[in-house]
Order: sequence, then structure tokens, then C-alpha cells
Amino acid sequence: MADLSRHLVAGALGTGLLVATLVGSRIMAQSLTTDAALALFANAIATGAALAVLIAALAVALRPHRTIESCGKPRPG
Repeated sequence: MADLSRHLVAGALGTGLLVATLVGSRIMAQSLTTDAALALFANAIATGAALAVLIAALAVALRPHRTIESCGKPRPG
């Protein structure tokens, strides 16, 4: 049960931080320039960097390799 709660907390934390990053990067891009292409590029760079940091920080709690391993196996019981 503790493993499930840790997984849920890490997922919720990652989702919240990613949403905050998306909103913040859009505000940053809009205030940076009026050129739509440059704003989109800045938004993509900021979002990609934040996603890489979140994956690195939360990978231990989420354990994606365990999820991928269990996808093809039948459930016991």
C-alpha cells in the first residue's frame, strides 16, 4: 500500500509541476517577444527542459521500468 501511495503522490506532483511549467513557459514566451514562432520555440525549449528534469527527479518513485515489464504479463489470481 505504501508503494501505491508513493506512486500516486509522485504522479500527482509531477503532473502539477508540469502544468505549472506549461503555464509559466507560455507567460514567459508571450512577454519575451511578439513573434509567434520565437515564442513557440521558447515555450518548447522550456517545456522540454522541465520535462527532462521531472523525469530525472521522479523516475525513482514512479519506476517506469517496472510498469513496462508488467504490461505483457498476465495478472496473478
